[in-house]
Parts: sequence; structure tokens; C-alpha cells
Amino acid sequence: QPTETNTQNLQNINTYPLPFINSPTLETLLVILPSQDSTAWALAAQLVADLGLKANGTLIQIKTSFGDSVSTDLLKNNDILVLGRASSLPIMNDLNPILPAPFDNGSDQASERDEQIIYRLPSTTDLGYLQWVESPWNSSRTVLVITGSTPQGLKWAAQSLIDPKLNSKLSGNLAVIQ
Repeated sequence: QPTETNTQNLQNINTYPLPFINSPTLETLLVILPSQDSTAWALAAQLVADLGLKANGTLIQIKTSFGDSVSTDLLKNNDILVLGRASSLPIMNDLNPILPAPFDNGSDQASERDEQIIYRLPSTTDLGYLQWVESPWNSSRTVLVITGSTPQGLKWAAQSLIDPKLNSKLSGNLAVIQ
């Protein structure tokens, strides 16, 4: 009897830019941003421009939403890039339970409580985070969370996806960029 294979389980950060460029128009991409963060907006523009080049579409049709007002329909029907500082993204409350390194409420530093070694770093430490998970709204969709403990950390996380030299070194469902 034929079995269904969920290729979603086989994907991780090293498959980026898939599945986000599965459509040449990026019509199945939703970018979620904080409502008051021009750094995140500029980084999102760079990421989407890079994805647009890789998708080879003649017309780009991405969807964007602020992290405090995302419709359930958008969440269910799209692959999602969440980009910004965790403390400024209310959607993180929904994602934290499934993230490999969740964020404490109001914090921009990820917590790696289940690891054998726990690093305690000053809150001013620049760290970028990439976290890849199956969407809690639709198991056939992907969520990539791009955050940073500081604006610099956020820039590093986004740049690691764009820069081919850095991107080729990414793997797994969690990457901490420093």
C-alpha cells in the first residue's frame, strides 16, 4: 500500500531557500514583522529581494503582516518567515512552545534549557537566531524564525541566509549566529 512521506520532516535550515521559493511568484510566502522596527523591515526587504532572485518569477506576490494582527487564514495557507526581535513580536507566544530555543516573555535571548551546557551571557551580547519548525497552523507548511538579541544580532541572522558563504554552513533546526 502506498505510504505518504512528509518531506517537511526532512527539511531544515540547510534546505533554505526551499520551501519559500516553491512558487516562482512567492505567493505562498508570508513575512511577519514587528509593527515598529525599521531595521527588521529593511532586513525583510533584503531577504525578499534575495528570494525573488532565486525564485525567478516575473511578478512577486508575497504577503506581509504585523506580528500582532495576523489572520488565521494567512497562517494556515503559507510558509512563514518571522523576522524581528522576539520581544516585539506577539506571534512568538504561539511559536515559543515548539521552538528549539524558546524566548522567555519579554526577552530577546533564546533559552536553551534542555541543553547539556547552558551559557549565561550578558543581555547586551549580540546574537542572531535562526529557528526552523513545522508550522503549528498547518503541518505541511514551514516557519523560519529570524531573530536577534540585539539589532546587530538580527542583522547577522538575516545576512547568514543571504550570504552564500555563510548559508552553506547552516544546518539543523537551530542556528545561533555570533
